[in-house]
Amino acid sequence: MLRSLGLKSIVDAVTLCTSEVVTNAVVHATGRGSLLWLSVGALEVRVTVYDGSGMPPRPRAVVDTGESGRGLHLVAALSDAWGTVRGSPFGPGGVDGKEVWFEVAFPARP
Repeated sequence: MLRSLGLKSIVDAVTLCTSEVVTNAVVHATGRGSLLWLSVGALEVRVTVYDGSGMPPRPRAVVDTGESGRGLHLVAALSDAWGTVRGSPFGPGGVDGKEVWFEVAFPARP
């Protein structure tokens, strides 16, 4: 979708960040399922992932020899903004779980 909109230059960043946020939802959620939204605004792409866990994500200290713990650091480095919102109108009962989101701005146009 991003390529068809002429946004090829941000495809890799959006793909990697999406992979990290979805992986966190699958690994750390409580089994209630996950939902993914991609929205294209006037100036940025926003990806939101809902999962059934109310625990907010926390960047971990990275160990050189560690095989995990870098995901949120990558999201912070590659996106222009990211965060989390407890609860979701899309969760069971309308308030369970959390949303983790990030935004990647469109490149400046000459």
